[in-house]
Amino acid sequence: MSIGIATWNILADHHIQPDLYPRSPVHILRPGARRWPIAERVHRLARSPEIDFVFLQEVDGYMARQFTDMATSNRWTVYYALTRSDGAEGCLALACGGWRVHEIEVLPYQSAAGNNAQHLLVGRGPDSSIDLYHTHIRWGSEETFILQRQVTELIGWAGEQTRPTVILGDLNITPTTTMLADLVNSGFDDTHRNEDVCTALLFNATRLRLDYILTRAMSGVPIVLGDNAIDDGQPIPTPTNPSDHLPIAATLSALR
Repeated sequence: MSIGIATWNILADHHIQPDLYPRSPVHILRPGARRWPIAERVHRLARSPEIDFVFLQEVDGYMARQFTDMATSNRWTVYYALTRSDGAEGCLALACGGWRVHEIEVLPYQSAAGNNAQHLLVGRGPDSSIDLYHTHIRWGSEETFILQRQVTELIGWAGEQTRPTVILGDLNITPTTTMLADLVNSGFDDTHRNEDVCTALLFNATRLRLDYILTRAMSGVPIVLGDNAIDDGQPIPTPTNPSDHLPIAATLSALR
């Protein structure tokens, strides 16, 4: 049985400084200007017959309420966990398919005070349970140290499970880092392992691969999403792609 997963860092308004995005349309950088385009894109992802869960990072309180209203009107379910000690943003899981969430817990990172990951145990019938770890790994002035410690904690949490397992979200690591190598060495495969894949364009300039759907004891096939390319002539955020990250998605199946 397969499960469809999408993940997207939607770029919280409080992170936007117009001088950091000099080539994006000025109007799209104004507070609140991206709310409708983001909600519309998430709605399209969630309505896709290929997608069972949409996972979002950098969701502020306003957008969390908007997604909750969206979920209510569509009979979907929302799970929200703060990822900053000041409560400014969090990770949000939107269950929009036929899979049931049996358990949900918030896992606090000991190495990054105030940052949390989500752990969902989901299933869709006998012998179909999957552990999902959703996270936005923190980065900052001590970037390498903080990233490494959080990845180590993630591997430890996931290592406690014997079921098929997924780690996903904005990991803030690139494909050539030792942190991704640690995840691979612990048994995880990258569903978008082609290093030419670019999922973020930071500050209108730097192309990076930061977003992942990693699987253990599962196979993964990327889902091609429309309107999902970075145009050098018009760097994101734009009205069409209203974040500095692009969503990625995959269909996952447990290995027998």
